[in-house]
Amino acid sequence: MADIIGEYVDRLITVEMRNRAMNHNIIAPIYNEARREGGGRPITARAAEALVEKVSAGDVVIIVTGAGYAPEVPNGESDGPPGAAALARALFWGLNAVPVYVTEVCHAPPVVASSNAAGIMIREYELAKNRRMGAAILTAPEVQSEIDDWAGKLLDDLKPKAIITIERLGPNENG
Repeated sequence: MADIIGEYVDRLITVEMRNRAMNHNIIAPIYNEARREGGGRPITARAAEALVEKVSAGDVVIIVTGAGYAPEVPNGESDGPPGAAALARALFWGLNAVPVYVTEVCHAPPVVASSNAAGIMIREYELAKNRRMGAAILTAPEVQSEIDDWAGKLLDDLKPKAIITIERLGPNENG
């Protein structure tokens, strides 16, 4: 049954809707290669099974989201935060896990709004972790040279059982 559901969810998340000025036929080839490398099974089914296997009640799962930049998308893009909130809701209610969003300050408002809309309150980390009061959100330093130490400490302190990235941009070879 997981593969049947996964098949349909994979279809939904690989629909490529881009404006005419953007490149097209990007998602399907990447998806097909990722699925091939994963043994041919639906990617979402495999991801869900891995989360169920690895995450227990009270475990922290980090959800990293945030893409966009000024001036075009100063507060972030529009599909990562709702997707992150949907996953946080499933983790919170389905696995009794502690979702912790990680993003930049400029991307936090859409993440908070999406989480609230999904019925997952944003609380201080200690309340989310110790009193099961929703999700937490942590924002990265705005100075690039501080990121590595901050990220290392974050992983050491939270000891996440899983890290999920959604619509997350990363630096290329030029930074």
